Amino acid sequence: MVIEIPAGGSLPWPVQIPPNARLTREGSDRVAGHSCTVWQVQEQNGRRGSARVTADGVLLHARGPDGAEGIEATRVAYGPQEPARFRPPADYRTESMHMPPPR
Repeated sequence: MVIEIPAGGSLPWPVQIPPNARLTREGSDRVAGHSCTVWQVQEQNGRRGSARVTADGVLLHARGPDGAEGIEATRVAYGPQEPARFRPPADYRTESMHMPPPR
């Protein structure tokens, strides 16, 4: 299945850090061979998670609120991408993701 996200929409945490979250620098780490800064993330409602982000802004690892399963990069390669990689196969079903309005 392919899910279309409207332009300007935000992805669910832990894929994207909430815009009003408080970030506290915790140190440094390496993920997938890349140096990154470890950030503790606290949402306005008090829930906490963590993120590891490169100096140029690539999110390499995230753990969701209160330890929820997150994401982790296993390989990072910089360079142009072939547009065909982003086209879904013809037999995929497409759904629209309804996004709440920005706060």
